Amino acid sequence: MVFTSAAPHVVYFAQSISDPGGNGNGYLDAGETVDLEITVRNYGEPASGVTAVLSSIDSYITILQASASHGDMATGATAVNSAEPFVVVASADTPLGHLAQFTITATYADGDATSNFAIPVGKYHYVVWDPTADTSSGPDIHATLAGLGFSGVYMEQLPVDDLDRYQTVWVSLGIYSSNYVIGLNSQEALAIVDYLNGGGCVYLEGGDCWNYDPTIGGHNFNSTFGLTSPQDGSNDCGPAQGKAGTFTEGMYFAYNGENNWIDHLSPANGSATLVLENGSPVYGLAVAYDQGTYKTVGASFEFTGLRNGTVPSTRAHFALTIMDFFLPIPSGVDDDVVVNKAARLAARPNPFNPNTTLQFMNPGDGRVHLGIYDVSGRLVRVLVDDEMSAGEGACIWNGMDESGRSVASGVYFARLKGADFSSSSKLVLLK
Repeated sequence: MVFTSAAPHVVYFAQSISDPGGNGNGYLDAGETVDLEITVRNYGEPASGVTAVLSSIDSYITILQASASHGDMATGATAVNSAEPFVVVASADTPLGHLAQFTITATYADGDATSNFAIPVGKYHYVVWDPTADTSSGPDIHATLAGLGFSGVYMEQLPVDDLDRYQTVWVSLGIYSSNYVIGLNSQEALAIVDYLNGGGCVYLEGGDCWNYDPTIGGHNFNSTFGLTSPQDGSNDCGPAQGKAGTFTEGMYFAYNGENNWIDHLSPANGSATLVLENGSPVYGLAVAYDQGTYKTVGASFEFTGLRNGTVPSTRAHFALTIMDFFLPIPSGVDDDVVVNKAARLAARPNPFNPNTTLQFMNPGDGRVHLGIYDVSGRLVRVLVDDEMSAGEGACIWNGMDESGRSVASGVYFARLKGADFSSSSKLVLLK
């Protein structure tokens, strides 16, 4: 580490959570009160009398103990508030995967410094695992999902003992000769299978992992992913085309992977569906499988090899449709019992950029609330909050939040709510 600051510069470095009064899993879950230990590091000259204050403007977060003393810190030194941890409460209605935002302000004799960090409440939306030699696709998957507003992390080693920390797992095994082979009944293979059997969702891509790798000692995931691989493939991949009647309908991608020799795929049963197909010659490239307990998407190309066109033929839209297949509407958006089924809500156009019209039916006189929520269930914009007579209504969402700032591309949810009903609609904003 090279220290360049000519003055003390004490900022956030790491964090750990203790929740002995909760479920003891070491995470911040909805409804829990936890001890939060923050490690700060001094990247500048020696600092004397260091104190740290934790703050958050997140509406789901309450801080009960907000200050800690660290004393004097030498250049490069770290300090952790183990003796006086911060005490943090996550509201019981915090949506799963919500990223709670925090600020640490360190004060010392020669000044102060502010740094920010985030902690997911409950499970992250995803983890991307890319163990390949060139890591060509994993970082692209991670950047795409993060850019769409999902919370998650990228790793080059599979967190085999911690997969239940994530709502979805995305695996990139690469293309020969930079591919990675998951060994038969290896710790990695068994961790993925156990995760699925526990109700998880996995996207797994690899040019040889379905047909060739099982013949050289690789784990055979075919039945787990509801697919078969009838052929090893020739030098003929591309273009990749969506299938009518599936979540990829209308998609068309030119393909430019590391090579075009990839396994051919087919659905193995009625619960599996071919969702991407090679143009010429025709063969399967990706299969979606709803097993009942878990969901998977198995692919034989590389995500990063799909060339972006116009919506819906973009990698971002492809990733969105997979997440839409994997994950339900988040809690906090559609967690109410619909008593009056006459309530209706629809958005047109959808996907949209930058405006969409929300048309709704209010089934009875009374107060109506129509809000826009992100994928973590956070309220982004209130469009209607007023007394209304029964009947039809409409309003426009222009892709902006309450402060008038444009929101990022991604999945959003509109919820219409009254005294005895609620109705939700999924929105896709693609810029």
